[in-house]
Amino acid sequence: NLFNPMTQWYWLPTERNREYAFHSGTVRRALEEICERKVEDVRSKESGGEKEGKEDMLAILLKSDVVATSNDDQSQSQSKQTPNACRHGEMIEMLMTLFFAGYDTSSIGLSMAMYEVSEHPRIQSLCAEEARRAADHLVLDPTQWEDRLAYNWAVVMETLRLHPPVFTNCRNLVKDVELDEYTVPSGTRVYIP
Repeated sequence: NLFNPMTQWYWLPTERNREYAFHSGTVRRALEEICERKVEDVRSKESGGEKEGKEDMLAILLKSDVVATSNDDQSQSQSKQTPNACRHGEMIEMLMTLFFAGYDTSSIGLSMAMYEVSEHPRIQSLCAEEARRAADHLVLDPTQWEDRLAYNWAVVMETLRLHPPVFTNCRNLVKDVELDEYTVPSGTRVYIP
């Protein structure tokens, strides 16, 4: 039960928690290595005045951190961090969330869509027929997918409505929050429906 706070005790030394910690650490170290390589790339492009073409999410996050770090280094008297800049640890946490959330939600959503389509043969036939008709056009111009696959898109949206991969979320508060006459202290895990 996700609404039971007892299920959130990841620190207990159970076999599953130890396995999760091991694999999570492996992913975290890999992301840190990727970040370090990307930081060097961003710094060299910043110092060389190169303009990047398309930037991915990691490059944008790292660029904000690199700019903030260089600004902090240049003006030691200014102890405040640039508001939009994120620190390295925060960045790793954001990437972990993007990595796991993107994988899990996509796989759950696709699994449920396949299940629903398999349970409704008429809808399955309509989706397959639309995909066959659109295939040749999409090879030539993939930007037209929304127009050419409107029924498939509607099936995916209905699947997400019926079986949302994420129906609740939780966060740990980083500062005290006032809710009406109550104060929720920093460090409290809150659930967001």
